[in-house]
Amino acid sequence: MKEFKQDLIEIRKNIFISKSDPDFLKKYVKYNPTDSEKLFEYAKELESNGETLKAYQFFSKAARYGHYQANKIIENTAKSVTVAPLAHAHVHQKRNTSNTPIAVLIAILLILLLLLTSIIFFYFITNWFGMTKINETNVYEKNITHATMINASPTKTEELVFISLHSAIENYQDVNGVYPMSLSELTVGAPNNYLSFIPNTVEYERTSSGFMLSVDGINGSVAAADGLLSLVFYEKTNELGLLKGGQELLALYPVAAGKEVAPPSESIVTSRVVSPNGGEGALGTRGLQLTDQFAIHGTNQPDLIGENVSMGCLRMKNEDIETLFPYIPLGTPFFVESESVPGKPIFANGLPSFPGLPEQHDFIKETTPDVVYNWRL
Repeated sequence: MKEFKQDLIEIRKNIFISKSDPDFLKKYVKYNPTDSEKLFEYAKELESNGETLKAYQFFSKAARYGHYQANKIIENTAKSVTVAPLAHAHVHQKRNTSNTPIAVLIAILLILLLLLTSIIFFYFITNWFGMTKINETNVYEKNITHATMINASPTKTEELVFISLHSAIENYQDVNGVYPMSLSELTVGAPNNYLSFIPNTVEYERTSSGFMLSVDGINGSVAAADGLLSLVFYEKTNELGLLKGGQELLALYPVAAGKEVAPPSESIVTSRVVSPNGGEGALGTRGLQLTDQFAIHGTNQPDLIGENVSMGCLRMKNEDIETLFPYIPLGTPFFVESESVPGKPIFANGLPSFPGLPEQHDFIKETTPDVVYNWRL
């Protein structure tokens, strides 16, 4: 029994994973996304499995959190990609030098062709590996080795829908071990309601190596997939933030927090509830349940928002959580941050209404009238 306990690591309160689990590193970094050493180890594991693109993304994340070796790998990759085309052109020039006019003409044509090929090659390589920053794309193909680029500028709202869907698909895979065969598997009734609604402009396809996802028919770069959704409670200001990739602040909402107790420092959304306990009482109209009976929910006392009055739950205005709710998939990570809010959110006035969601959308599948929720009010 002692050896069994030594094999376990607590990733959040009362939740453990085994070191011998084949997916140990994948699960660990999901709940500890700022651990640079484990991010680096996971990147090395992905690299050894031939998942070069995904490995590079995690090397980049490890580098962002100060990992020296990861930073060197990123720098060396950038140098090798930049120098290679020039070196190839120089070698080709030496091999094709000739004193005859025809030979010179052929050499010039070959050099021009090589330079054109090198430019195209360099263009695609920089976009594959995130060396050219792309902020406004919204298609993702899992574990691919190529990407098709077109001139497209989707709005931030379209990108937000993409990130929400991508997060839901990844969270589904974490629980079930496979990606959904169709997106309809994400919108079944509670308690497996990963999402409430999927716009009819979304296209999804399972592939041999993962999946392909697009929104509004716009094809872009896999770089858009770098970052899933997470929720962060900022204790100093009593605000709830929605983040992409743990760094980019998308939206910020005022909340009422606990008098003395806060939710666990790391948790996940374990249930998405419409009209908890009827929807007209202290829990408000929506609820995102966390672990240990903590939750983010609405309220029938909106005048107390911003104060420390609860027993530990985070209370939001009903209109705020109703807007936030459709974007947040089951399994979304939640963190408590003691520091100040990191800058201004992209959506300064809160999130827009979820695109395509009908004003009278039927949320009945996500109601649980037979369940009484005893959250920490």
